[in-house]
Amino acid sequence: MAMVPKLIKAALHLHQALPEQVQSQGLALLKGLTGNSHFTNLPVDLNVFKADLDTYAASFADAKDGGKKAITLRNKQGGVVIRTIKFLATYVELNCKDDMNIFLSSGFQPRSRARTPAQPLDQPSTRVRPVNCWFRSSRFQPGSELIGLYAHASAIVQGARLHFRHPHGQQLKVGS
Repeated sequence: MAMVPKLIKAALHLHQALPEQVQSQGLALLKGLTGNSHFTNLPVDLNVFKADLDTYAASFADAKDGGKKAITLRNKQGGVVIRTIKFLATYVELNCKDDMNIFLSSGFQPRSRARTPAQPLDQPSTRVRPVNCWFRSSRFQPGSELIGLYAHASAIVQGARLHFRHPHGQQLKVGS
């Protein structure tokens, strides 16, 4: 059975990048793909991509003043640039022939294949905290003062059980 090699994937991280970082990644791609003999049939015209990058860079200055229209225009143009970068990343991943040197010549950085192991969770606090609450007695005992009355009690959470202590010393358990 033939083993399929793993594709080299591009590390994009565009969803958390600042507009200036998207711009610099686009310029690195433009530099790496212009005249690259390994990627001759690009699905995107690099002159159009350069024009999009220039428009995106010009929108930075307009958006610095905080105008809603300028910020909307910058975000819209950023979406165009990000879609183009993702499109070029897919093309480069599929056409680099699984050669890291060819992949790096495009201007993309590879995504790390190493997985970080899961970190153990912090132990929850085992400190018991008293909680003030109101409860209505459901016990029917002739002569009981609690029937039909609301009594103030303190509840202590221990595991899945609630322990209610009546101010007069009675203890009621609720839960499993």
